[in-house]
Amino acid sequence: MNSEYLVLAAPSLETIEKYLYGRFGFALRSDKGLPHLRTPVLEELGYSCTSQPHKDRERFALVNAAGALIAIGSADRLTAKVEFKRLALMLTASIDEIESSMMDPDGKPLCEHE
Repeated sequence: MNSEYLVLAAPSLETIEKYLYGRFGFALRSDKGLPHLRTPVLEELGYSCTSQPHKDRERFALVNAAGALIAIGSADRLTAKVEFKRLALMLTASIDEIESSMMDPDGKPLCEHE
């Protein structure tokens, strides 16, 4: 069995749930051959990706405009920005909206087709 490692930590279970819905949703789109979706940049969504200490290591974190920590991940900076951009998009959406967007060829109502 492989050792465990941090993928994402968040103070809210709802944030983890939406992260997983988004992560699996984008993978499912790819498996179904649906087009890639354009997502806004983090700053357009009111969030940023910063470096923060977490358990004796520097990690990249998603923070809101007020500076509150939303999530911390283990990815490198580039991957963290992509993952956090997707997560930020999901945070204000309902689960139904996320599911609809992931199955809609144009990504509506949350995203746009590139």
